[in-house]
Amino acid sequence: MNQDDAYEPLGHEEMRCMLEDHSLGIQTEGQQGIFLSISGALIENYNFDNLNLSGVQFFFSKMIGCSFRHSDLYGCKFYETSISNCDFTGANLAKAEIYSATADYAIFENANLTRTEYINTSLRHAVFKHAKLLATIIGDCDITDVNLEGITAEDALKILSNNITDDY
Repeated sequence: MNQDDAYEPLGHEEMRCMLEDHSLGIQTEGQQGIFLSISGALIENYNFDNLNLSGVQFFFSKMIGCSFRHSDLYGCKFYETSISNCDFTGANLAKAEIYSATADYAIFENANLTRTEYINTSLRHAVFKHAKLLATIIGDCDITDVNLEGITAEDALKILSNNITDDY
């Protein structure tokens, strides 16, 4: 059995319709449309560039080769979701929660990661080049070969100070 068989493929047209409903939900403050929550989906090569996806929830899903360049993902939740090889260049992920996820080879270059939480997540080979990391929490994560080019020592200390617990 293929590992991807555990996920329900979500086609591009269906995804487009769901995103339109989410956009309407944002514009009408929930009076119309929906606030998008996706669970158990396989989403391949979808272009989410420049979209307002604030508050979207992805649970137990797998995203392959998706692009979120310059998208607003404020407050999004990625729980037990694979976002490996996805591109978040210039995206706003402030206050996003990325828990028990896989983000290997993901690109967060120039992204706003203010108050974003990465907990128990694999970030192997992820790129955080010139990302804004104010109050970002990275806890119990695999950070093997992460690219932090352009991250200042001050930013690194802020990350470290947000990750110190009584266990240390």
